[in-house]
Formats: sequence, C-alpha cells, structure tokens
Amino acid sequence: MSNEDHLEQVKEIEQLLSNFEALDIIEQLKHLQRQVDQRALEYQERQTEHIERLENELETLKTIEEEVAQEYYELVQRNETLNKEEQELEQYVEQQAVDIEGIKQEIQVLEKELEEVEEDQLIGASTAYTEIVNALFHGLGVKAIIEENKVTKVQLDSFDKEQTCILDVTKYSDTFKTNYIWKYISKGLL
Repeated sequence: MSNEDHLEQVKEIEQLLSNFEALDIIEQLKHLQRQVDQRALEYQERQTEHIERLENELETLKTIEEEVAQEYYELVQRNETLNKEEQELEQYVEQQAVDIEGIKQEIQVLEKELEEVEEDQLIGASTAYTEIVNALFHGLGVKAIIEENKVTKVQLDSFDKEQTCILDVTKYSDTFKTNYIWKYISKGLL
C-alpha cells in the first residue's frame, strides 16, 4: 500500500468520522428539537390550563358582581322605600301634633266654659254642677253606671262609637281610675 493509498484511506476514515460526527450532531439536534417541542407543548398546556382557570375565575367574578349589583339595587330600593315611609311617618306625626294641639285648645275652651258655668252657679247648686260635669264627660264618651245608688262602673265609648270599654271603679285607686279615663279620652281624641 502506498502512501497515497494510505492517505486516501485516512481521508476516507476522516470523512467517515466526520459523517459520524455529523450524524451524531444531527441526532443531538433532533433530540434537542424533541425536547424543545416537548417543553413548548408542556408550556402551551400550562398556559391553556392557566387561561381556563382565569376564564373560570372571571365567570365566577362576573356572577358575584351580578349578585352584588342585584343586592345593591335591592338595598337602594329598600332604602328609598324606607325613606318614603319615614317621610310619611313624619308627616303623620306632625299632623297628629297639630291635632293634639287643637284638642288641647278645645279642652282649654271647655275648661274655661266649665269655669264660667261654675262661677255662674250658686254654691248650693251642686246638682246642676254635677249634671254639667256628667254632660261634659258624657260628651267625651264617659258614662257613669250606677248600681244601688253608687257609681260602680264607668263606660268609656270611643268618639266613633265603635269601641266600648267598661271600667270597674270599685277595684282601683282614684289616681289609677283618673289616669286611665284621661288616657282613654286622649286616645279617643287622637
């Protein structure tokens, strides 16, 4: 074998080695490409899962937002209703105050009339005085019920005559009876 042949063989061996190295590099590149593809696929799957989770969270938040908005709307409506009712109640209370003031003035007028009547009567005319007081109370819905020449009960009628209450005066103190009757009269005037 000549030197040339030997050189030729060395070149062929080098060429083969070079081809093997190239094949090895190609295999390494293919392996790297598979790894890159695998990682890209895994990344894409993770991103898809993440996007799906975010979309689910978004839907949940939208549902919560709708519920909160509905609750807020209902609270606003309820607040408006309560405000309206409060205004109506305030107007009612104001009207009741005006009515009470009118009743107080009417009572004062009646008391003055009673005082005038009392002044006009003679000291010995207690029967007429009693009749006037009874008539006044009768006009206010208070009637004495006499049993065995004694007042034993008092009948209290509402101004519209729809409600009647009987109070046994033999069972209670004078203070209680007086307060009870005046409260009933006052309530009836309202």
